[in-house]
Amino acid sequence: VHFFVASDDKPWCQTQSCFTSNNDSTILPLRATPGWELAVLSQCRHVITSIGTFGWWGAYLAGDAVYPQESYRADVNYWTRERLKNYIPNEWIGM
Repeated sequence: VHFFVASDDKPWCQTQSCFTSNNDSTILPLRATPGWELAVLSQCRHVITSIGTFGWWGAYLAGDAVYPQESYRADVNYWTRERLKNYIPNEWIGM
């Protein structure tokens, strides 16, 4: 398994040991365009995504995803039943 990390905050990613302490992950280049990053994600077998639309498109193009079922913030319940039905493909895995 190899992880490609696409983020709008790559400097933060570079400070995280889970991305830098071994050879199983690559943070995509700082100057990579969004289109190039989506092209990379589209070639992945699986995508671990966030709530945002960029991650959603990367996962959709790849065809398989793991998404966060719980909100990142305790005061926000992002995933209503209706939103899940309209936003998340049935084959994606919620965690």
